[in-house]
Amino acid sequence: MSSSPIVTRNKSAIIPNTNFTVQFVIDTLNSAGQKCPKIWQICAKNLAEDKIQLECLSGTGFLSAISRITFFCKSSPQQFSAIMKVPTAEIVRQKCPQFTAEEIGNIASMIGNCHKVELAFYTQIVPKYFRAVPKLSELIPQIYAFGDTFILMEDLTSKGAHRDGAMDDSDQKMVESIVEAMALLHVHSLAIPKSVLENLFRPQTTLQSGNLSNQMVHQRICSMNAPMGPYFRKHSDDLATFLESTESGPEVERHIARHLGIDMPVLCHGDLWLNNLLFDGNDGRVSGILDWQFAHVGNGISDIVHFLLNAVDADLRQRHTARWLQLYHDVVRAECARNSRCFIGTTSLVPAADAAGECRARITLQQLRALYAALFPCHLHMEISTEAFLNGGNETADADDASKLSKMIWTRICAAFDEYLGNQGCQIGLY
Repeated sequence: MSSSPIVTRNKSAIIPNTNFTVQFVIDTLNSAGQKCPKIWQICAKNLAEDKIQLECLSGTGFLSAISRITFFCKSSPQQFSAIMKVPTAEIVRQKCPQFTAEEIGNIASMIGNCHKVELAFYTQIVPKYFRAVPKLSELIPQIYAFGDTFILMEDLTSKGAHRDGAMDDSDQKMVESIVEAMALLHVHSLAIPKSVLENLFRPQTTLQSGNLSNQMVHQRICSMNAPMGPYFRKHSDDLATFLESTESGPEVERHIARHLGIDMPVLCHGDLWLNNLLFDGNDGRVSGILDWQFAHVGNGISDIVHFLLNAVDADLRQRHTARWLQLYHDVVRAECARNSRCFIGTTSLVPAADAAGECRARITLQQLRALYAALFPCHLHMEISTEAFLNGGNETADADDASKLSKMIWTRICAAFDEYLGNQGCQIGLY
């Protein structure tokens, strides 16, 4: 997930893949005052200027340059590290040489909007609605400073690490901890006024939306090397039918939810997969939820579908989805009972009214199951389209040296399409 650290004594050294210097980080942290932990105040007064460590953490991400900057104290084992996140289209330009200048420009504009969304989440939502909830607060990094082109934040990697491969039977506690955490976040986001959610987190343009027709997606996917290309060439007709009969995106998901009689306007992460999660090395529970660029108002099951499709072994997902949806429902209902903020599938709870006198959420376990089944093809469509957009037409994207994580994603997509083909006309993975 990261490159080898660089140790420097030069405060004019440039942070990897950015235009910012070490001195800028020092000055910014000093200006942040009480927003920074006391350990920074100690390090700043006793800085070992000949040992400043820079490490690129961007990994497989496309939207931001992410670096860890570590400062050491003189004659002391104490140290302080911070994460700098800089929105940039340069990573896309480097990884996707097939893109035209116009396409890069469109992506840069989208990335700028994503940065604004993430800032809104960290600065306007987290302090008011999530910091008072210990189980949520510990999962979301503290923000030290920010601007139009950067975020300087807490380094959560001391509390956990990324998971490289798909989750299997030995990782069920990890999956459960994600389901529980997202249920908790979705419940507490019900306290956010709907007008605020709609204003700050309206559905965004996704990375691939509007750029490729279904025919182009089909052509690019089938032209990829193993495992994607050979698999979808064998299912060419099925893929064509699938692309024409399904759609993706937050607006589509909201329409589906309304069709099922569900009105649960919660804050969704929008990109919940292994690259954006940290897990505790001791108990395996989630210890950090990162990268909120695609946060949007929607329904909570959207996050669960996205996570299970992208991060969990297909066989495990098919055997346990019903249980995980039950867990999600139980956590939401219990938290609602404690907070009296919403009503969910039981008349024993008194619904809390919003400003219009209407309950914010009414949803049963049966509706959750139906929504999951309806959203599964939407997210599969999005994943296939994204891979076609980013990697289709790029001759090096699926070569033998492709990242382990990329190969895992491609394998998951093929397995999910098998699942879709085998479950047409019934509820996916629920019975």
